[in-house]
Amino acid sequence: MTGNRHSYWRLGADLVVNSLGWAAIELDAPTDCKPIGIPAWASSNPH
Repeated sequence: MTGNRHSYWRLGADLVVNSLGWAAIELDAPTDCKPIGIPAWASSNPH
């Protein structure tokens, strides 16, 4: 094992009447909290 690596991320959500979307956004914190990747996302639209 090489040591502990902390992940910094933010959860974004888009809630609309007929759909739902979300994304986990990886940040380069603690440097300046700029987004560096999207490791997971999903959306739902019943139509």
